[in-house]
Amino acid sequence: MKRQFSLLLACAVLVLTGCEATLDPVAPHTWDIFPIVEGASRITLRIDSTYNTSGGLEDRYYKQETVGNTETDLAGRTIHRLLVDRSDVSNGAEYQWERDRVWALYAPDSVNGDYYVERIEENQKVRILKFPVLQGVSWNGNLLNQNKEQIFEYGNVDTTVTVLAGTFENCVMVVNKDERASFIQDTYAYEIYAPGIGLIKKYDRTKFYDKPGNGFNESVSYVIQEELVEIP
Repeated sequence: MKRQFSLLLACAVLVLTGCEATLDPVAPHTWDIFPIVEGASRITLRIDSTYNTSGGLEDRYYKQETVGNTETDLAGRTIHRLLVDRSDVSNGAEYQWERDRVWALYAPDSVNGDYYVERIEENQKVRILKFPVLQGVSWNGNLLNQNKEQIFEYGNVDTTVTVLAGTFENCVMVVNKDERASFIQDTYAYEIYAPGIGLIKKYDRTKFYDKPGNGFNESVSYVIQEELVEIP
C-alpha cells in the first residue's frame, strides 16, 4: 500500500510540474523584438504611393534609422532620439544620407506587468507594442493622442518572414488597421518585428471611398511599403 501511495504521489508531482511548466504561454523570443541600443541603425527601402487625378505618384528612397542619445520628455520620462535619414534610390547602395526627421522611442525601465513601447513621430505618441506578447491581444495604439481610437492586435507571433535583407524566424506580426469590410474605406496595415532587430517590414494600404456615390477619394488614399535592406 505504501508503495502504491508513493507511486501515486510521484505521478501527481510530475503532473503538477508539467502543468506549471506550461502556465506561461509567452514565447521567449517575443521579449526581444524591440531592442533599443544607442548607436544601432538599420536601412530600409521605403515606397510611398499616393494618388491623384492622373493615376498616382510614387516616392522611393532608402531610409536609415539610428538610435540616438537619451533625453527627458515633458512627462519626465527618459526617451531615445531616433535619427531618420534618407537617400535617393537612384544612388543605390552608395547612400547619400540627408537628415529627414528626428523622432523618439520610449520603453519603460521597469518591465513588471503589462507595458508598452512607444514611437513618437511628429508629436504623436503611438503605442506600437504591448508586452507581454500574446496572439490575439489588442490595444488602442492611439490612446495618448487626440485622434480616434486605433486598435492594434497581435497576429502571428512566431512566423518566418522574408524581406530584402533575408529570411528571419520567430517574427511577430502586429495588425495596425483592418477595415476591409467597410463601404467607405479599405484599410489594412501591419508591421513585422524580428527578435534582436526590431521592425523589418511595414505595409499600410489606406483607400477611402467617401465621395458622392462611394467615389474613390484620391486625396487621402495611399499605400506605404517598407522593408529591411541591411543592418550596417
